[in-house]
Amino acid sequence: MSDDIDPIARLAYAEGTSPIDWAINLAFWQIEVRTDVVASRQRDPNAYPSYHLALDDQAVARRIIGNLLDAGWTPPDTPTQDTP
Repeated sequence: MSDDIDPIARLAYAEGTSPIDWAINLAFWQIEVRTDVVASRQRDPNAYPSYHLALDDQAVARRIIGNLLDAGWTPPDTPTQDTP
């Protein structure tokens, strides 16, 4: 785990939250926000006027990956085509 991580993640780990549980929470929160914004805007198109982030699947997935990287996760090492 990287030493350069989000302070909130560092605090969660210090308080005993496992990295897996923290990752689940990060993903859940992003999905929950998206669900709430989409549902609210279906009822009222003017809901959340200051929420300007994209709500498509790819954008939410990128935010989840960004949150995981900020929390100290690193992408897996993958061999290049030159490596057997």
